[in-house]
Amino acid sequence: MKKIILMVFTLILALTGCSSKTDSKPNQINTKQEDSNKTKLLYNVSLGMKDHHKGDFNLLDLHDFTFEVQCKGNHLDYGILVFMDGYLQKYKIEDEIKDMNVLSLKDKETKDFKIQIPEFKINKGSEHSIEFAGVLNPIPVDKLKEYKVNHSILPTSIMKVVSKDDDKYTAIEDKAMENIKKTQVTEADLKEMNIKSLDDMGPRMQISLFQNGKKIQNYINPDQKVEIKATGGYGEYNMYLFVDGHPYDSDNCYYSFETTKGYFSSMTIDLPKQIKKYKNFFVVFAPKNTKNITNSVEQSDKLMIGSNPNA
Repeated sequence: MKKIILMVFTLILALTGCSSKTDSKPNQINTKQEDSNKTKLLYNVSLGMKDHHKGDFNLLDLHDFTFEVQCKGNHLDYGILVFMDGYLQKYKIEDEIKDMNVLSLKDKETKDFKIQIPEFKINKGSEHSIEFAGVLNPIPVDKLKEYKVNHSILPTSIMKVVSKDDDKYTAIEDKAMENIKKTQVTEADLKEMNIKSLDDMGPRMQISLFQNGKKIQNYINPDQKVEIKATGGYGEYNMYLFVDGHPYDSDNCYYSFETTKGYFSSMTIDLPKQIKKYKNFFVVFAPKNTKNITNSVEQSDKLMIGSNPNA
């Protein structure tokens, strides 16, 4: 069967930790760092499914498939995430079934990985979506400056999946959207986000985290409630907590979230007590709505866990 690379990821990181993603067309990952007015290429990665026919995926095709990863730049550790209908799937590359397997690649190395998904967690119905994402260097990071250029989520375009009545999967009942508040986006809000009007807001979400009514800048207090506030990327999502670059208890600790045009959606949650033993934190939104295929996995700012040492 003809080899087809169906997807590749895009991300550019500068020292500030900001990211830029192309939503409409595939590109390869380029991660760069500014050094004495010169651009140093840190990572250049592409990946995709091999030996697959054109057109929509069938659910049966996704139980067992081969993934190709090309590390065209420096060596890296790379965590692979598989979402279907916004639900994080457990899968295995070798023996252990995990939310995320971490691949280690050498400079200029290309590897094939066999991914096996024993059982899908998806919405009811015949139409679904699959999205692959990854985390750069998912390890605990002690220093804030280093953290800003690590652990970034690398999303792809979402692809449609068709299932039949005799396919084997677990249909998930959506969690209730508890505690969701809606506040109207004002002209001042748009100005702060550097957006001229609501019509100019594209599929990219704008995500902020708050504690005690103040936007969190660098350090999140694990003993306090956290408010997650978002707009853009309109549709329904599952929101996951990530610690030290890995999903935290994805079977139990995820939340149903929705954004609506013209409004901020916000949710206030208690952080699990066990989070204190980790160093790094962010949240990830995975789209559930297969009709809005332009939305993709989104990541909040990356925060250190604990009190600000400079406060």
